[in-house]
Amino acid sequence: MIIDDTSKKKTGRKVENIAWFVDHCKKAHYTGYQIVMSVLSVGKMALPLDFELKIGKMRVNRSVKTQYRKGSHTYHREMMGKKSKILIAMDLIKRALHRKVRFSYLLWDSWYCCNKSINYVCSKLMPQGIHLVAMVKRDKQLYRYKNVGMTIKEIKGKSGKWITDHQTGIKYKSAKVMILDKESSKKPALRDSLVEVTMCFFKYPKVKNYRVIINTGLERSALEILSLYLRRWLIEVLFQ
Repeated sequence: MIIDDTSKKKTGRKVENIAWFVDHCKKAHYTGYQIVMSVLSVGKMALPLDFELKIGKMRVNRSVKTQYRKGSHTYHREMMGKKSKILIAMDLIKRALHRKVRFSYLLWDSWYCCNKSINYVCSKLMPQGIHLVAMVKRDKQLYRYKNVGMTIKEIKGKSGKWITDHQTGIKYKSAKVMILDKESSKKPALRDSLVEVTMCFFKYPKVKNYRVIINTGLERSALEILSLYLRRWLIEVLFQ
């Protein structure tokens, strides 16, 4: 199951609830909505499952103010659209599980990989045998590696030498690290452990920066994890 969002531009003077968003790919602002969508990867195909229109906080002044009757279907849809993208993603997963949609892995990019979403995966999905494969940001967030709190950059430096795949030219290496619960304590040394993951580092040929992908299932190799994560591109094709 893949979850991602895309832009939905609207410019009408009387469009309900349109707001300002930032298109990070084009580095420009636009008015409209964001579409948060879930799709199911089946081989080389992507089957759309569900979606939600994300309503932004920076409302356009000329947009129509809605007055839906409380408790109606349209009222509930508006309330769902005003949630954060993380909560919307959780709703999409819950609805898929409620409809008996079967999947083994959940894929999303670094934007959805936060403390709240990792907590949800650990408590609700992993007991059902569903694992997360996600990219993480190269920030200063601390992880526990060999019982020491380290950043991603520090883990990369201490996780051994790069291995080169001769077919693709991709360099990779991996390490078993523990994700910490940021909400348990303000001090990193006192934070509780959430889940142990395989953290994989990848360097593509002729690309300066490296990529970091985590997997909550510890039995997969680095190249298998990369192959799983690359299926996320199917949702971009579906958006087009």
